[in-house]
Amino acid sequence: MTDERLFILPRDITHRRISWALVSVFAALLAGAVLLTILLLATVSPQGFRSTVSTTAIAAYKQSIYSAGDGLLNRPSDVAVSPGGELFVADTGNRQICVYDSKGSFQRAIITLDGSEVADHADDEPLQPGQAVEPWRLESPMSLAFASDGRLYVVDSSLQMLLLFDAEGEFIRGISFDEETPTGVDVNVDSHGYERVYVTFRSGVATGDLDGSFDYAVMNWGREVAQFDNPTSVVTSGTATYVCDALNYRVQALTGFETSPVALWQFGSPLPAGEGLRYQGADRRFGFPVDMCLTGDGRLIVVDGLSSELVVLDAATGRFLYTVSDAGSDDGLLYYPAGITYSGRSIYVADKFNDRVTVFDDSVPTAEPQKVVAAGSGINRWWYFVPFLVLLAAALGRLLTIRAPRYLMDLGFLEALATDTVLLDFVRDNLRAIVVPLGIESYATRLFPAMKIDARVWDEEQLEELRAQVVRLDEHDAATLLVAEKLRDRDYLLTASAELAQAAETEGIAHLRYGEFRSLVYAGIKDAEEKGGVRMKVDEHQRP
Repeated sequence: MTDERLFILPRDITHRRISWALVSVFAALLAGAVLLTILLLATVSPQGFRSTVSTTAIAAYKQSIYSAGDGLLNRPSDVAVSPGGELFVADTGNRQICVYDSKGSFQRAIITLDGSEVADHADDEPLQPGQAVEPWRLESPMSLAFASDGRLYVVDSSLQMLLLFDAEGEFIRGISFDEETPTGVDVNVDSHGYERVYVTFRSGVATGDLDGSFDYAVMNWGREVAQFDNPTSVVTSGTATYVCDALNYRVQALTGFETSPVALWQFGSPLPAGEGLRYQGADRRFGFPVDMCLTGDGRLIVVDGLSSELVVLDAATGRFLYTVSDAGSDDGLLYYPAGITYSGRSIYVADKFNDRVTVFDDSVPTAEPQKVVAAGSGINRWWYFVPFLVLLAAALGRLLTIRAPRYLMDLGFLEALATDTVLLDFVRDNLRAIVVPLGIESYATRLFPAMKIDARVWDEEQLEELRAQVVRLDEHDAATLLVAEKLRDRDYLLTASAELAQAAETEGIAHLRYGEFRSLVYAGIKDAEEKGGVRMKVDEHQRP
């Protein structure tokens, strides 16, 4: 039974298998590199500003809020507490605002701006900026803020408007901005003691009164002090105005904000041009700051969305104090948080990609700078590498098990081979030759000093039974046939016996007669020479 695989020289078979195994190893390493990159970009905090780890509890996990009425929260983006103590959540993925009592129990949802049933247009084309379709439906509420009199301000990114509601939840009006689309809203007391609305845009901040009349803006896009790149949040305290300058990866504390802003301090700095999220220098302070709030005792809590943690600063000096939480899905951990508010010594966080609101019970810091991880073990990051390790182990296992085919030779084949010098040299250099014992060991090892003598023990009764079935086989040929049956599919029987070849054909054993093998080898040598492969001088009169 001629095997077409023998048209390829055995050494080439091995080289191809090794090449495929190396490709598999390379693919596994590449997959691991991709997983590592995703892990670093998604969950690993930038290094360089962390201090020592401590187990001192500074902000303990309190509860998680998942419910959104009959369903669940879907990518919540912001949170705000009303003067009456109700928690409002921008349930962005569900296109609504959810309202909860002080204990976190769901109360109602704001879906349409006039409180009626969902409008027919909700499933059609989205509203255009300023489009007056009644009743309006919220499309993508992203940011919330309350005035002290209970008025609610909402930035809807799809409507590209600032929406105003009165203290009873009745829609007042929507405001479109001509220059840029609003990205966030806050309500703060300015340096003169007046309560004002602050709306952020790509290049700066606009301020106005509580009725929505905007009369001042600091629109100064750039990387310098008092310049901004996609600010997302503004809070004030006395004469200081704090700006979460997101794409400059910093928080700026400014004075004279509504006249001529001057920097008090900044925590973080713009990343080197072109480096983006890959930059891990010691001067990097945030993964990506997205929101912040002030506490009553002078701490500024910044949501670091990319690092999935809260960075706590001294508001007066910008000194780093500690961090709260870490990346994960267990209770108390965060996954791409997006919004924050502080009320009654509770920290409410819109835990966006965990589809929940996480609440921490705040307490006064009692130690020097430290990293505090809330309750819950979180995601073991080593699990990210399990698929990669399995693939790599499989590829390495395949590489370790690769071997060239073995060739089981009977006595007649050896005798014929001994008279063909060129073919004998080729077999010595390229094949893994094995024989069975039964008195030919010394003869075989003279031809092949490195030949393996197959020492498998076969059952004598099985041998006699085989000889009885195939009466033309002598004891050596019968033993050779028994060994050939035990070899794997990638091994071959080489024989000069017509009886043994016929028996092997009957048993479905891959085999070659001496003449067939000689023709294939010489053809392979010639082909390899033409392709620049095997170099072996063969006299023309020796070719078949």
